[in-house]
Amino acid sequence: MSGTPTTRPPAHQADPAFEQKLREMNEALLVSSVKQHELTEKAEKAELAAHESEARFRALVTASSDVVYRMSADWSEMRRLDARNFIADTEQTSGTWLQENIHPDDQPHVLAVVNEAIRTKTIFELEHRVRRVDGTLGWTFSRAVPLLDAQGEIVEWFGAASDVTERRQSEEALHQIERNLRFIMDSMPQKIFTTKPDGDIDYFNPQWTEFTGMSFQQLKDSGWTRFVHPDDLDEKAKH
Repeated sequence: MSGTPTTRPPAHQADPAFEQKLREMNEALLVSSVKQHELTEKAEKAELAAHESEARFRALVTASSDVVYRMSADWSEMRRLDARNFIADTEQTSGTWLQENIHPDDQPHVLAVVNEAIRTKTIFELEHRVRRVDGTLGWTFSRAVPLLDAQGEIVEWFGAASDVTERRQSEEALHQIERNLRFIMDSMPQKIFTTKPDGDIDYFNPQWTEFTGMSFQQLKDSGWTRFVHPDDLDEKAKH
């Protein structure tokens, strides 16, 4: 047969397009390998950090007689709580712990203090009411410190809490006694005042203000001796 023979590239010459695709594939494989290595390292670091956190928590549980707990960085989750029969233990992560266990009236203040501690990365510290293991309300003093990573960001919070219910109840009982005594003194027809150990007057009953026509602050500032006859005042000074 006659005709023009077909010209083919020598066998040793490579196709430039094929070589470019090969280089791109190699680069993609290299990038993928690097990313996979980075992900593996991050996973290993995260697992190591989790083990370290758990070890710290177990050390706190062993060393403390108080409630100890772990909270997530933003306080949205209670990760674990060992409550020493004061509050119900939490072994599984709970996203509703604050809402379920802190008195509704105290929750806004608790969250405000929490948010300020997160913003400033400082210690959280507060007394508030909490639901006890028997379902009744008690008082706790709670304190938590932030655990920071190498970049200074909060990883989680370690906390401890004490049962201060008995002290708060005693304080409330004392305040009630003071309120009852104040009511009695306010109701008596006699003029009554009380002083601190240093002699500074801290109470006049209403009969004093009615008798003198002066307010409590005016009586306190002017001194009660102005209403006592000088001869009687000298006699009292002798005693």
